Amino acid sequence: MAPTSFPFPEGWYPFSQYLKGIFRVKVRKIPLSLPGECPNKDGRIGSDGCIFCDPLGSGPTNVEALSLREQYMKARAHFLSDPKGVSLFLAYLQSNTNTDRSAEELRTLMSEMLSFPDLGGISLSTRPDCLNRDHLELFQEYSQKIPLWIELGLQTVHLPGLLWLRRRHSLGDFLAAFTALQERKIKTCVHIILGIPGEGEREVVDTALFLSALRPDTVKVHPLHVLRGSDLERLYASGEYTPLERSTYLNLAVAFLEHLDPSIAVQRLTGDREGNLFVAPLWAERKRALLADLMRLLRERKTHQGRLVDLSVHRPFRGENSFP
Repeated sequence: MAPTSFPFPEGWYPFSQYLKGIFRVKVRKIPLSLPGECPNKDGRIGSDGCIFCDPLGSGPTNVEALSLREQYMKARAHFLSDPKGVSLFLAYLQSNTNTDRSAEELRTLMSEMLSFPDLGGISLSTRPDCLNRDHLELFQEYSQKIPLWIELGLQTVHLPGLLWLRRRHSLGDFLAAFTALQERKIKTCVHIILGIPGEGEREVVDTALFLSALRPDTVKVHPLHVLRGSDLERLYASGEYTPLERSTYLNLAVAFLEHLDPSIAVQRLTGDREGNLFVAPLWAERKRALLADLMRLLRERKTHQGRLVDLSVHRPFRGENSFP
C-alpha cells in the first residue's frame, strides 16, 4: 500500500503545488476561446454533440468579439489586481475541439501566444480522436519552448458510459492519443466525469486505476452537471435525468482519489460555468464548501489520494504506439 503519511493537507495532490514545483511562483490559468466547431456536432463524427455540452462548447462567456490577445489581456488585468500576487499565467485553449484545425493554423496561434506578457505556459484541450501526426510534431516542438499541456477528454473507461454521454470515441482512441503524447514527453491532463448514469463506485475505481497505470501529469474531475442549452438539460427538465446527490458525489470522489496514483496532480474536483449557464446540481456551484467537506471526509476516514494503490506492484502503462 501507499505510505500512510501524505504530504498535502487537502488529502490529494493539488494542482497549485504541482505548478509551484515547476514555476516557483503563483500561477493562474486563463481560459480562452477560439472560433471553431466540434466534429461531434457538425456531422463528421456526430451531429448532436456530447450530451452535457453547452452551446459555447465549454468555453468562457462574453468573449465572442474579442481576439485571443484581448481575452488574455482582459483576464490578466483582472488577476493582476489581486493582492495575493499572481506572477505568471497559463493560456488555456478551452472551448470545443482545439485540434479541429490544421497544425499550421495552430502554429500561428501558439506563436502569437508566446508573445503574451507574463505567459508561463499553454494548455490546450481536445478530443482524443482529433490528433494527427502534424499536431503531435507541433506540440513536441513547442513543448521545448514553453511548458505545454494537452488535455484529453476521457470521462470514463467504460463503453456504456461513453455511449450514454455520446462521446463517440473509444478507449482505444484515447490510448493511442495518450501514448503518442507520452512518447513525445508532452505533459498531459485527463478529464473525468463522476456520476454518469449506470456508473457507481466500482466503475469510478476502474477509471482511477486505469489512470494510475497511465500516470498522466494531471487530472480534472467533476460531477456530471446540467448546463443550459445542453441536451442533458432537456432530460433534466423532463425528469429523465436526476443529478447526483451531494453525499453520493463525495463518496465517489473519495473512492476515486484512494485509487489514483499520488504522483498525479489534481487540477479540480468540481466544476461550474460562468453566467447563467449552470442549471444543476446547485450544490456543485458551492465549490469551497464542497472541497472543505471532501477534505473533512478524507480525514475522518483516515485516507488520502493513492492510499489503495499498491505501489509495490504498480507500473506505468506501456502500450504499443498504435497511432495512425
